[in-house]
Amino acid sequence: MAQLAPLSPDALDIGPISDGADDDDHFSSNVTRVLDALSARSSRASSDIAARSGLSVAEVQSVLGQLELASEVRDTGKGWLKS
Repeated sequence: MAQLAPLSPDALDIGPISDGADDDDHFSSNVTRVLDALSARSSRASSDIAARSGLSVAEVQSVLGQLELASEVRDTGKGWLKS
């Protein structure tokens, strides 16, 4: 009959559990970068905002979606503007 090998205490170590605070700080930092890259007068494409903010296009689009829900930005069809 097969026997299971005993587990060492290190085998169950999954590291610290995050409370999400670092994720919130990271997101708010990205929000600041996106808002700084936007204009209230000239609409900007997501790729332009990404280049100006140093974020990826996917990160910018995620932040823009959240900002649009909060009525901080608006999509003009040609790009994004600060509201």
